[in-house]
Amino acid sequence: MTEADTCRKFVVPLLQKAGWDNDPHSIAEQRFFTAGRIVSQGPTARRRPGKRADYLLRYTRDLPLAVVEAKAAYKHPADGLQQAKDYAQILGLNFAYATNGTAIIEFDFTTGQERQLTDFPTPQDLWARYGNKQNLTDSAAVERFLTPFNLTTGKTPHYYQRIAIDRVIQAILTRRQRADRVKKQEAAFFAYYVPEAREILNDLLEKYAIDGEIQFTLPDVLKVAPIWRHGNVAEIARKFGGVDALRSAVNQLQSLLYAA
Repeated sequence: MTEADTCRKFVVPLLQKAGWDNDPHSIAEQRFFTAGRIVSQGPTARRRPGKRADYLLRYTRDLPLAVVEAKAAYKHPADGLQQAKDYAQILGLNFAYATNGTAIIEFDFTTGQERQLTDFPTPQDLWARYGNKQNLTDSAAVERFLTPFNLTTGKTPHYYQRIAIDRVIQAILTRRQRADRVKKQEAAFFAYYVPEAREILNDLLEKYAIDGEIQFTLPDVLKVAPIWRHGNVAEIARKFGGVDALRSAVNQLQSLLYAA
């Protein structure tokens, strides 16, 4: 039995059994993700074959979670594991699988563990493990993370573009989680200041969640929206009791964000 026979008769049914063919999940089969290197041959040039994954398992259209490499039924399933791991690392995926249609070998990059399976994990199982690794702990963060790309050009991002987009989103979500934690757990810090000063601190947290630590640069951050609506630099400082008190408040806010 050839590799193609194994895929058709055994691998695809196993993936369908696990739920990967049920919307919004999907199975991308025989998917090239690199174009292949161009090599010179005298006065001419040719392109070598690109890298191609047997299967990409997508939780949503824009979120692949795993790569699967299939081997013929007479081969050991582990024969394809290194290739699956290499492809997973290139694609920025956390889960790699190799199978011969009967046995399945999994490598989980979130734990560094390898194990043998009889069935593929469900989309919900891999999403739970992925979400735990990414610290996606609340429904709002999950919704933001799973928001589809706006493909206005009609073109799907290349794998390296998707990785870059995912990393930016993950960084924003991490900052949002820190900002929300400070708001919920540091009531005593905010209570120390008058209402107008507390509003400014909350605005700083929102700027941090969206744009990062650069938003704590004084006095520049006080001159941009939405902070500028509280007045000029001198007026804002007076709400805290002076420039030194303002600087101390901002420094403490930064410390609280990274306290845990």
